[in-house]
Amino acid sequence: MNQSEDRPKEIDVERLCDEESNKSIDRKCLEVTSEDFTGSFGRWQANFSAFYFVAYILTAFNNLGYVFQSAKTDHQCIDWNDQTLSSSKLSIDLKQQLTSESVPFLTSLLPFQTSSPSPLSPSYTIQSDLIESRSIDYESFSKCDPLCTNRIYNNSVAFDQTITSKFELICGDEWLGSFAQSMYQFGYVLSGVIIGMMSDQYGRRIALIVSIVFEIFGGLMLIVSPNIYWYTAARLILGFGDSGRGMCLYMLIIETVGKSRRTDVLITSDFGWIVGYLLLPVIAFVSRNFIIVQLVPTVTMLLMALLWLPHVPESPRWLLTKRRFTKAELVLQKACKSNGKQEYFESNIQYIKIQAKQTPTPSVINVLDEDLSIETKAKKSSKSFWSLFISFRTLMNILILWFTFFVTGFIYHGFSLNIEILGGDVYINFLLAGLIEIPSVLLALIGMRFVGRKTFIIGTIVAATIVYGSIVMLRIWIGSSEDDLILILMTMLGKMFIFSTFNAIYVHAGEIFPTKLRQSGVSSCSIAARVGSTIAPFIKDLSNSIGFTNTLILFSTLTLTSAIGTFFLPETKDKELSDTIG
Repeated sequence: MNQSEDRPKEIDVERLCDEESNKSIDRKCLEVTSEDFTGSFGRWQANFSAFYFVAYILTAFNNLGYVFQSAKTDHQCIDWNDQTLSSSKLSIDLKQQLTSESVPFLTSLLPFQTSSPSPLSPSYTIQSDLIESRSIDYESFSKCDPLCTNRIYNNSVAFDQTITSKFELICGDEWLGSFAQSMYQFGYVLSGVIIGMMSDQYGRRIALIVSIVFEIFGGLMLIVSPNIYWYTAARLILGFGDSGRGMCLYMLIIETVGKSRRTDVLITSDFGWIVGYLLLPVIAFVSRNFIIVQLVPTVTMLLMALLWLPHVPESPRWLLTKRRFTKAELVLQKACKSNGKQEYFESNIQYIKIQAKQTPTPSVINVLDEDLSIETKAKKSSKSFWSLFISFRTLMNILILWFTFFVTGFIYHGFSLNIEILGGDVYINFLLAGLIEIPSVLLALIGMRFVGRKTFIIGTIVAATIVYGSIVMLRIWIGSSEDDLILILMTMLGKMFIFSTFNAIYVHAGEIFPTKLRQSGVSSCSIAARVGSTIAPFIKDLSNSIGFTNTLILFSTLTLTSAIGTFFLPETKDKELSDTIG
């Protein structure tokens, strides 16, 4: 049979085989991807890319909202028994005055909230004459006296209600709040394993639906939490669903958007995180209640699941690699129709089928026919995650990626979750930390487009190393009289480079791993990042122990080592996604 005669006249083979470069055909026409049918980017890809963008806004609320939920809250005892009174030099008449409508708080004129029902009014003023006329052993009764039975909390800094005041995380129980945030990050770790494998085995869409169910359930559970233990469990479930949803949408974009637009779409989607970063302190300032702040992303995701999720498709590339050709054909047909390429679909599919019958060698698409797929199906066992370790090259790649993800996760979340260590107003610092991520994303978008993945990653990591090293030198030069403004500006600059690296390494990793193991591989990298972010809340404790200067030296050492390792990774810019291991 003459091959040229069987080809439909309307098919543009040059476009099919090399759409973007328009070069002469120098490879088999069978080796095509779903991009050759749908185009690099159109309305079909824009649908779930927009879903990813909005969902990323909610991720910022779920993750960083803890900064305000757990805001430091001063407290003072207002009720105690006679034994406490005698040990604290407090007279009976002072106790009576403290439990009247005017209660002295010894530090500021601020509103307070009682930890249990009380006849106290919503706001209180200081009675200066009362303080001057009484001898008060403040430390004995106002902080952590075990005999104190009721306290008031100064919640004016961040919220009218925080988990500190609601669950009384004071007097040795403060660590329970940090542990709850660690459980959120640990939920990411669990999701990376469970949802990652589920996505590779059962499909991106099934795993996405499961993740969103967990996310909504965790958010609702957090809102009604009666105690810190319930709250901690809710944070774990919320983190599990949040991470799984993000990974599945990310993988869907990786596998459906053409290589010429893939970086633009992924990096632009990161602006969703920034939008959430900037909206969070505004909503926190207005609502001043952690329940309302959590209600916003939970209700929004519930509406998206009901109205938008049904229109998010399965990845055709995943269907093809799993040899579910009929379903893949249906997805691609809808995609072509949505993108205005319906006229090319039938002719392209028929030509691929004709060629597949003549050349039964399996390829990316092979043939969209289940009967023929049975004849040409390779008799091989399915690859598992552990196949990534079968050669020295793949082993080196994944170890380097794990370390780089760990370092960026540790440093980025270390600064983001401990913004209060910089001093000043927490809302302003939080806004600055969010604003600095705008040039960070733009830097990643432009850098990876023109200089490549690996080169850009090495450059930003080295830049972060130089910034942290400069801060160390400044602190040594100025000694104990450090300039807080310089510290804040330099820290924000370092955060900008780290966030640029974070954006780039996810794109780079997604292009290094082969299709059948891409979700598992990227998920394992996400786990490494979450291990770093899980221990990030302890950066403050580390700084208190070894000094902030030594902590920055540690950061510089980690980033420099990561840059050296990245040098040995392959460049993937403008390269076809791999479907084989090795």
